[in-house]
Order: sequence, then structure tokens, then C-alpha cells
Amino acid sequence: MTTVTTPTTSPAPVRTGKPTGWIAATILAAVLALVGMLAAVFMAYAGPAVSHDSSSSSAAVVTHHKHADVTPAHQVTPVTPAHPVTPKVTPSDSIKLEQQELGRLNYYEGPINGYYTQATINAVKYLQRDAGLPQTGQMNTATQSALATMLATGNNHMAG
Repeated sequence: MTTVTTPTTSPAPVRTGKPTGWIAATILAAVLALVGMLAAVFMAYAGPAVSHDSSSSSAAVVTHHKHADVTPAHQVTPVTPAHPVTPKVTPSDSIKLEQQELGRLNYYEGPINGYYTQATINAVKYLQRDAGLPQTGQMNTATQSALATMLATGNNHMAG
């Protein structure tokens, strides 16, 4: 007779009960990492905390959680070109005429250049003072009328 032997295997041990310490530590580390990432994303999009000052309704106080000497990432320093472009100012014919007329009445002694310079402003103020007008230095309607009257009559106090 032949004997057949069938191999017998023992069943794998079944784990029951609470997870071991390293599994719990791995899960806890994953949860903390996820919370940390979510907090970082939230802080990046939320910006600095803003609280309103109760003493002034229009002022807002911004509280940063950084040192005062650190420039926040959201502040951008404006870049100015190396050679800024300034608009070219052209002389004005009407200002040249005003300078000539003020010069005839001895209010203006500067160059007749068509630019509204400080000398032109001062001449207009002197005219306004003698005409009893507010001394703004700007040629307005009342000042133009006083200038026309003084030119027509030759009446000014400085010509004497």
C-alpha cells in the first residue's frame, strides 16, 4: 500500500486587538502633516489679520505676525526707470502776452518766454494787490479785467 502524505500548513496567525504603536504613530504623523499643510495654505490666502481701531472709524490697524524689519511678501517696491520721461513743456503765447502787458505796467521784469514762472506769478500777485483782489497769483477773469483797465487808463501804482 502506498501512503500519500498531504502537506498540512498551519493557518496564518490572525491579529486581533489594538494596533501596535508604530501604526498609531504613522497615522498621527500623517494627520498632523495634513493639518500643517492646510494651515499654511489658509495663511497664504487669508493675508494679515485686520482689526479696526475703535477710536477712529476710518483707520484700520494691520497686525502682522512677523518682525517689523521684514518686508511682507505682498508689498511690492515700485520700480522707476533709470531715465524718467518728463513731458516737454512748450511756451504759451497767452502767457507771453500776459508777461508783455505786465511788463508795460512795470509789474513784470523777467524774460518774455511764455512760461508761467515764479516771476510771472509774483507780477500777477502785485497786480492783484493793487487792484484790491485776492492775491492768488493766478490769472483769473477779475485779474484779466483789472489788467485791461490798467492798460487802458495807464493807472497803476508802481509806474510812478
